[in-house]
Amino acid sequence: MIREVGLKRLKSFDDSDSMKLAKVNLLTGKNGRGKSTVLQSLLLLSQSFDSEKGIDHLNLNGRLVNLGTFDDVLRRDSSGTFEINLKTDDELDCDIHCEFERNEHDSRTASLRELEVDGNSKMETVTSSELLMTEDGGMVLAEDGAPLLLEQYDKTVGTTSDVMGLRQLLDVVFISADREGGVNSVRSSGWQRQMGVGIHGEYVMNMLESASQEQKDEVNMWLRKVLEGGSVRTETNPANDEILMYIDPAGTENGFKPSNVGFGYSYILSILVAMVMAKNGTKVMVENPEAHLHPSAQAKLVRTIVQIAKAKNMQVFIESHSDHVLHGLQLAVMNKTMEANDLSVLFFDFEENTPNKTDICQLTIKPNGHIVCPPGGFFDQAEQDLSSLIGL
Repeated sequence: MIREVGLKRLKSFDDSDSMKLAKVNLLTGKNGRGKSTVLQSLLLLSQSFDSEKGIDHLNLNGRLVNLGTFDDVLRRDSSGTFEINLKTDDELDCDIHCEFERNEHDSRTASLRELEVDGNSKMETVTSSELLMTEDGGMVLAEDGAPLLLEQYDKTVGTTSDVMGLRQLLDVVFISADREGGVNSVRSSGWQRQMGVGIHGEYVMNMLESASQEQKDEVNMWLRKVLEGGSVRTETNPANDEILMYIDPAGTENGFKPSNVGFGYSYILSILVAMVMAKNGTKVMVENPEAHLHPSAQAKLVRTIVQIAKAKNMQVFIESHSDHVLHGLQLAVMNKTMEANDLSVLFFDFEENTPNKTDICQLTIKPNGHIVCPPGGFFDQAEQDLSSLIGL
């Protein structure tokens, strides 16, 4: 499990304290305050393992996120480098400090400048020499007539793929807020199992079609619990190289094309299918699970996420603006589905009188699910509106 993450000079982060993480993590707060940046920092490391088999070069654009160039992710009032620091629950290689600098040859990646693991640098100094030349091409000689050499010192890093703490990010599922809904069919060819459901849920039909009957039954079980009924099935049409999906809110075997059913079904299917079919120990990151869902379904979905994660030893990161998502997590603590220390709630805002500088409030959760001394702006809009309506 990733126990802490700390970011420096990355987007709106300046020099933040480490964020304490748990098995289930809720990232909430005002828009544009850095919630997504936390997820993106982990996704950058993960997708760099995908493409580079290590983090010697941080791939800013890949399977999970596309963030542009080095200048796009470096804090605007900073120059030089940014940092991503992790602490994990591994016995070795558990305290990891990564510092990245501009790659002069490729602006769409960042080069690893420093890597410290458990307080020890993993960087090695490499010395190279070349002849010192005059402007007209002649060699510069020492007093004894020997040619002078110009020595250069560069830092390089050995393999980073064997750092245990970083290997926590090998298996990551990311479900974006920008999910596809109402899609009736997809191509059956060209998909591979490692592509999963896709960050937009674009491959959910491929994934479901490849599932075992037991996995399909489990998906339908959770679907019925969250939406109080419903079923989903897929079928292949080899003649047209397509997979079709049918959803029925009444739970029959026939079903309707997704375009004729509420988008809530399509939106949660990518989450359910991804979690049911993921490996044990996977890191699952979901943006706005509440999208297109009735309040009761939002709360039930969150409790379902917690149950699946607990059974499969997953670590979950949820970015949400929904009080129903928050309350669902609080009830999971109150009902002992998870312990209070298994939940981390992080509230994001800007520092007072310092625009564009992220400030994070780590909230305390009591065993009864209550939150101690929540800050202003923390899910208090309904209370403010009701006070106005009744004239208080």
